[in-house]
Amino acid sequence: MKNLRFLSWSCLLVFVLMSSCRKVDLEQTPEENGGLPSCVQSYIDTYSQGSGTNFWAQVWRWEVSGQTFYYLSSDCCDFYNFLYDNECQIVCAPNGGISGGGDGRCPVWPVEPIKTLVWQGQ
Repeated sequence: MKNLRFLSWSCLLVFVLMSSCRKVDLEQTPEENGGLPSCVQSYIDTYSQGSGTNFWAQVWRWEVSGQTFYYLSSDCCDFYNFLYDNECQIVCAPNGGISGGGDGRCPVWPVEPIKTLVWQGQ
């Protein structure tokens, strides 16, 4: 009876893990997504070719006050998550780092940016 219960729970766990690991396929061609900056496209290309452990990799488009920025998540843990402008210049790190609070250099916008998920790893 214990073996049957263990097998049932194991199957349920595998099912949950498999269903939660689906790839969110939001990747589009540059023409479809408005022409991503080269640094953003390079980031997507790099993590798309990964070994399947890139589930944390995300690209977000932030739009605020008529400007577009791209938020790229870092590889891991205590690294900064950087925000880039359309020219691939780093604007700031909104979060991440040892404290988790970023680098403190982000502008104060008059309104909250509109954030849209552009791509997510698997």
